[in-house]
Parts: sequence; C-alpha cells; structure tokens
Amino acid sequence: MMKTLLLGAFALAAVAAPATAATSFRTVLLGANETVPNNSPATGIGTLSLSADNRFAQIDISFTDLTAPITIGHAHCCALQGANAGVAIDFLPPLVSSGSFSRFYDLTLASTYTGGFAQPRLIPR
Repeated sequence: MMKTLLLGAFALAAVAAPATAATSFRTVLLGANETVPNNSPATGIGTLSLSADNRFAQIDISFTDLTAPITIGHAHCCALQGANAGVAIDFLPPLVSSGSFSRFYDLTLASTYTGGFAQPRLIPR
C-alpha cells in the first residue's frame, strides 16, 4: 500500500453552520476506489461538510489497516468518477496506520488551498 492517504473528491458540512442546511458528502476509502485501483487492505470513511454559506468546511477521516503510517493526506477536487483530479486541500494526518482525525477550514482564505488549485485567474478586459 502506498504510504499516502489519497482521498477522492468529497465535501463536508461545517460544525458552526447557520440555521440553514449545510451540505455533507461521504466517501468510502478503499484501494479499489482509487484512480488507479489497488489491492490495499486499508479501509476508511471520509466526510466533507460545507457550511450553508460555503465559507467553512470540515473534513473527518477514519481509517484502518494501512500497511505503513500515513506520510501525507489531501483531498482532490474536482473530477468525474474514474478521472484523477488535482489536490485541492492538504492536511497533516497523524503518523499512524489506523486512526481518525478532523480538520476545519476557512474556505475564504487562499492559504487553505494548495498552490496548484488556488491559481489566480486573469480576466481579459
């Protein structure tokens, strides 16, 4: 198994969301769900929650049976199933082969995103 925890594109609802509904996405973490599929024995669940105003996100991950401790973690965005997407958000998971963690992000801050994802776009006049 790769020492990298790669997460498919998914989204989460923030803890401090306003009274209106937040949006949550859940993914099952399996080697068979990777692009390219692999035979890793590791399994996990990932949830991405977006606040109703899309300003905040929370990522919650639980995983078990990695063949080595995680060395990096990140969430990809945005591609259709079966296609690989660029890394949108990096996060520092615990250096363990089984466990769980949670991260909260302010999506209004450019520093939340990786350099390749948060590129400024020039609009011609």
